[in-house]
Amino acid sequence: MILDAAGQRLRITDLPGLLGARLAAMPVIHRLVAENLLRAGGADGAAAFAAWIGEGRKDVELPFHPGRIMMHDTTCVPALVDLAAARDVLAAGGGDPARIDPVVPVDVSTDHSLAVDFTRAPTPLRSTCSASASAMPSGCS
Repeated sequence: MILDAAGQRLRITDLPGLLGARLAAMPVIHRLVAENLLRAGGADGAAAFAAWIGEGRKDVELPFHPGRIMMHDTTCVPALVDLAAARDVLAAGGGDPARIDPVVPVDVSTDHSLAVDFTRAPTPLRSTCSASASAMPSGCS
């Protein structure tokens, strides 16, 4: 169903109407996959999901189109380095490096926590910072 609201055209999918009573019994991840397939996979995605869930087929490939990707800083840094290297190679070959751009938005979560190595000591902060400085030159600064 298409809905016009506030100057925007919105496509609404009735997930309970399409999946019926089966929806309530599905694990949350299956509901998320079903919604994603119905939203982005079109008729092929819906047919694949029906074969997977309805018939229990394991040879079905389910197309998945995430709205965004969440990466922790330890996984994001190598991905960013790969993108930068690919752009450098394309530019060196005379191509436009701006053509290499992720299709799906990526959010990065950066962890700036400090591991506490010493507690109940006369100077726990100083001891922890000294240990951190040995492992990582930036220490507690």
